[in-house]
Amino acid sequence: MTMKLKDELITGVEEIDKQHAELFEKFDRLLLACNNRMEIEEIRNIINYLEKYISIHFISEEKLMEKYDYPDKKSHIMEHRFFDENFISIKKVFKEQGGSIEFVRQIKQLLVNWFVQHIESVDKAFAEFIKSKIQ
Repeated sequence: MTMKLKDELITGVEEIDKQHAELFEKFDRLLLACNNRMEIEEIRNIINYLEKYISIHFISEEKLMEKYDYPDKKSHIMEHRFFDENFISIKKVFKEQGGSIEFVRQIKQLLVNWFVQHIESVDKAFAEFIKSKIQ
């Protein structure tokens, strides 16, 4: 399974779409690293990169929410915090079990399923709001 940012997940806000594309590329790299039984250090490096980049991405979105006075900012930020908390749990599983089947399952659930759903509903609504403010 190769992960790419599919056309239906494009928000139309270039900054957000570029970051989403980068995240999907790294999610794919992480899953491939686990499936190919790469060195634990390589997997750890990808996880650490993702943790930093996801933080940058969320901060970037939250700054845009401030800039455009987004009315659903609070609930959107709560979703980001939910993700952050779950990412911490996934890191704990990795620390205890390495690139185990359970780790891969949780990665797919959070990074793939949650992120796709988040983009489809929450980020796209936010992007539409931004585009309406810019016009």
